[in-house]
Amino acid sequence: MISSAFPRVNPTMVLIPSVRMLTPSRPSVSDAAVIGVPHEKWGETVKAVLVISGEDGPDDDALKAWCRERLAGYKCPTSYDRVEAIPRNPSGKILKTELRAPYWEGRERMVN
Repeated sequence: MISSAFPRVNPTMVLIPSVRMLTPSRPSVSDAAVIGVPHEKWGETVKAVLVISGEDGPDDDALKAWCRERLAGYKCPTSYDRVEAIPRNPSGKILKTELRAPYWEGRERMVN
């Protein structure tokens, strides 16, 4: 779960589905996942993990602008990472613990 002092939203009901459904509709983005990563000020912040189709994918500024046109500002990811593939279990569910692990290394818990 993504938690922060501001804004108070339920990320599993609003934030994550909104971004996950929207981001792959962006040309050149074939798959997406949204995770919470550590943030010094807010505790956690939203990161989109993207699979880019083709050689030239959009830069972060273009993705932020594209999301801001379609989502409220508090729902937009604050950063983007590109990966070859998003890890999934045999039934197709995204393995968010595997995606989150590199960002939470060296911490006792995977929540701030």
